[in-house]
Amino acid sequence: MSVNSEAGDQMDYLRLKKNLMLRNGILSFNRVEGESVHELRRQFKALVHQHPAHDIPERGFIQLPYAKAAHLLDHMAKTIKKKEKDQGMATLLEQLDDLAQKVNDLEVLSKGKYKYIPPHKHQKTKEKQGYKIEEVLLLILHKVDKHDRLLEEIRENVMMLNQMTASHSLLIQLLGSKMDQLIPLPNSDPTKGWPYENEATPNTEI
Repeated sequence: MSVNSEAGDQMDYLRLKKNLMLRNGILSFNRVEGESVHELRRQFKALVHQHPAHDIPERGFIQLPYAKAAHLLDHMAKTIKKKEKDQGMATLLEQLDDLAQKVNDLEVLSKGKYKYIPPHKHQKTKEKQGYKIEEVLLLILHKVDKHDRLLEEIRENVMMLNQMTASHSLLIQLLGSKMDQLIPLPNSDPTKGWPYENEATPNTEI
């Protein structure tokens, strides 16, 4: 295989690779929401110019079959239109949901606000409300009385505990004083008797 043949194969490979990259770029080209037509045209032009002329023949893109080029452009246009349609449909559905919710709220409000009550039922309604208020007040009074009784029992128990504590304290003090009398001093000698005995019988030896 000659050097010219290898160079030709390499050029064909690069040409095919660039054509495929350009095709994939066109197929995946999408319009961002809110983007203007001029910005879309500028980005598409920049996509085409990413492939320098030294890798693709001077009229390489023009020499592509017109049907294939038209198919690519149509596919791009359909993709953009489909996305715009989906976004528009989603926005429309969201607006319809909000409108339906508002209609339901207004319907509920109108039913509650404009519900007709005959005159003879107004008095019954007031009587029922007064009876319910009286029941609530009686229940509150009952609970207050119950709490008062409970507080009184707690107060009596506290007084009893205080008396028992005072009695036990006196008993403990009495037991402590008795034990102090029975326990000898730390420096005392048991053989010499208790300290008060030595004071009573002084030593007479010379």
